[in-house]
Amino acid sequence: MFDFRREIEYVKGVGEKTAEKFHRLGVFTLGALLSYYPKSYDDFTDVKKISEINAGDTACIKATVTSEIKKSTTKSRKAYFKFTVYDKTGVCDITVFGNVYLEQTVQQGSEYIFRGKFALPYKGGKFLQLISPEIRTSERAYIRPNYRLTAGLKGYMVERAVKSALEYLDDDDYMPQDILSLYRLVDLKTALNNIHFPKNAEDIKQARRRLVFDELFILRLGQMIIKRNLAGGSAIEIKNNHFEEFCSLLPFTLTDGQKKACADCFADMAKPTPMNRLLEGDVGCGKTAVAAALIYAAAKNGQKSVLMAPTSVLAHQHFATFTKLLPTIKTALLTGAISTKEKALIRERYKNGQIDLLIGTHAVIADKTDLYGTALCITDEQHRFGVNQRTALKRKSGGSPHTLVMSATPIPRTLSMTVYGDLDISIIEDKPRGRVPPKTYLVDRTVRSRAFGFIKKQIQQGFKAYIVCPLVEDDGNESEKVSAQKYYDIIKTGYFADTKTALLHGKMSSKEKDRVLDGFANGDTKLLIATTVVEVGVDVREATVMMVENAEQFGLSTLHQLRGRIGRNNRESHFIMVSNSNSERLKVLCETTDGFEIAKADLALRGPGDFLGERQHGLPDLKLAEILSDTKVLECANRQAAALLDRDEGLLNHPLLLDKIDSFFENSKANIL
Repeated sequence: MFDFRREIEYVKGVGEKTAEKFHRLGVFTLGALLSYYPKSYDDFTDVKKISEINAGDTACIKATVTSEIKKSTTKSRKAYFKFTVYDKTGVCDITVFGNVYLEQTVQQGSEYIFRGKFALPYKGGKFLQLISPEIRTSERAYIRPNYRLTAGLKGYMVERAVKSALEYLDDDDYMPQDILSLYRLVDLKTALNNIHFPKNAEDIKQARRRLVFDELFILRLGQMIIKRNLAGGSAIEIKNNHFEEFCSLLPFTLTDGQKKACADCFADMAKPTPMNRLLEGDVGCGKTAVAAALIYAAAKNGQKSVLMAPTSVLAHQHFATFTKLLPTIKTALLTGAISTKEKALIRERYKNGQIDLLIGTHAVIADKTDLYGTALCITDEQHRFGVNQRTALKRKSGGSPHTLVMSATPIPRTLSMTVYGDLDISIIEDKPRGRVPPKTYLVDRTVRSRAFGFIKKQIQQGFKAYIVCPLVEDDGNESEKVSAQKYYDIIKTGYFADTKTALLHGKMSSKEKDRVLDGFANGDTKLLIATTVVEVGVDVREATVMMVENAEQFGLSTLHQLRGRIGRNNRESHFIMVSNSNSERLKVLCETTDGFEIAKADLALRGPGDFLGERQHGLPDLKLAEILSDTKVLECANRQAAALLDRDEGLLNHPLLLDKIDSFFENSKANIL
């Protein structure tokens, strides 16, 4: 059986130095080499007629050299050659620079394939011209793969290594034969040979069909196994949810969406197996209230809860919210800014059961924090974390706590299926009553002074405002990006000299951030100049206006999150995007406040990788599959994965497939076996 995990040095011709170059590309094994697919192809088989080609086209022609090959030299004495070719439909002039062996390889009267970018006729010429095209005989006309390269690694070196690796392939295939037959998929050996060295466009198409299905099938199958393994643990049953009692404590009425989400979670938490659920909802839909209901239920049943937030700003916001909302619940805050002595005291009290709810940042999964016996783990703003951090929180809690992850970045169902495939999903689609959606404007810098006037008027009426900048400090480049520090220095002594203004950015210490936020939320600070550190967790109900400088520098979902910092009451609010870029992309924000629609637009523009960001690094890489365009393939793969596990739950009858899944997930630190 072919060993996909064998080191790349096993390949003939790949020595230590060449292997180091492959390592820089993340290619360490034969499997990684064979899945290092071409980024594009140069097709020498797709021949066009000269009469079909326009200037600017990159194409191949098969033509005969009709003129003498004339050698000349440039002013710097570099040799070049000129000649004419003909293919019965037209004539083309060719100029070749630098190839000193051309006279020995190209002969007048012979036919060749020429590939390159066609240009307008040279001055005084009549025909299209090709400058230094690639020239091949018909015997050497094939489709050449192009790979992403690194310093010292040439394309021919990758080709040679891949060809050598392909020679070791046997006929074993991990994919069940009934699935191959059902979808008419080619076998693995054929797919890998044809994706790297296709004979025609149909080879590429069929190879891609098989390999895209493979990726999505293996991904979903692995996630389903993880989900079943997690469900197999033993969790603390929370039978009495005390929900009516909790609702009586609230100064507001829960929405139908919040009640449904609570019901989903309570049903999971009443079971002896752990809840593993994603709570997804738009900005301001009230996910925190759902989390509070679960924490209250756990505490009333004598159990402990942990809530992990990605930033100290959000952790402090949650601490303030929960201590006010649930005054009878013993709550503590654990962040990196707290003194070593105080951290030790909090950890000891939590370990001994003297704290019902521990709220914190990454500090809660530090080695010194003992979370054993925790019944409920909640991760807020899940898109800011990776899968590995979520897994670490569960493991420190004993491995089988009830788990809720919350995300205010709505994503389409197909992407949810891949990113959160090990979780059940609840979605809150409505918003608390009385919320007035912010009015959104896209303006250029010429109206900034008018925007300042509007902001000052809002402040004079007793409200508060944000101005958000893309940079903390000037980046040293001659760019038009606005930095928060410079902006603050200018306006606090300028137009807003009579307004209490503060600065907030990520480079500040946690204590500084807390002081600034407290002054903005509860003190006399009226205007906050900030970076995207205010994107999540800042809840100042008196804030009715936000202006974002260089709006074109932000993703749509980030802008929507920023917009969620205002309009958190029943007053009219205003979101102003300042940009000199006439971007159709930004107009999406002006047309809708629906986070799901905005996320779809953002995803289509940026792709899943940029949309999710690096923090979602626990998800295995997809080399070929495109979640947006391969939706139907994903649905088929999902259906077949579920059916296979129903037939063979432990995949005992499919050892090759199980090994492939384990290999695919080995870098995600997920529990497959």
